[in-house]
Amino acid sequence: MKQLILLSIFVLITALSCEKPHPTVNPDYLDDHTQVEGLVYVLNSNEPLQNAEVILEECVGEFLGGSSCYNEDTAYTNLLGVYSFDFIHETSTDGISGYSYEVKAVKENYYPNSITIRHGWVNRDKNIELTPISWLKLHVRNIDPFDENDEVSFRGRLNNGGGGTRLIGQKVDEKFLIDVPGDQALPVTWYVEKDGEGTQFWDTLMVAPHDTLAYQILY
Repeated sequence: MKQLILLSIFVLITALSCEKPHPTVNPDYLDDHTQVEGLVYVLNSNEPLQNAEVILEECVGEFLGGSSCYNEDTAYTNLLGVYSFDFIHETSTDGISGYSYEVKAVKENYYPNSITIRHGWVNRDKNIELTPISWLKLHVRNIDPFDENDEVSFRGRLNNGGGGTRLIGQKVDEKFLIDVPGDQALPVTWYVEKDGEGTQFWDTLMVAPHDTLAYQILY
């Protein structure tokens, strides 16, 4: 019932933002001003997030490529998860460097997310979805050792998104606490090699938002 109510609120907010006639902005005002507004909400549940920090970043393109970004302004979402900015944007003066703008949403126990906006425009409905952080309590143990060359390896989400972890030996008994995206399917894989033969394993996990799931790799 709670999810249905939250979904109804999200749909209503979206519908109102699409149907509400926005006041006309003088084109001359947009010569040096940019407006942006949107909603910060939770992925999948569509629950609006209040008091989320929203950061406006100004990025300056460099001659040799790449860019440097700086915090231009900060706002916080209201009770409906809505934020807005009205700011003076920069334009290139040397014909080489260029300016661009991003809006980043940050909330404790959620992965941050950002979007790019167009300066010199009225940016409506620039919504940002945030994924809740959950945790995987992983226990890796060699319960059927063959010799000192026994090996298990894993990467991706089982390694906090890193390049990979290899554990070698007969007495492997390790524990890890890994942050993972909550409320979505989480495919995991690992590889075991014993007696010169390798086998790949896989599974799909689902962790509730902000919850911890205990999981074992016993090989």
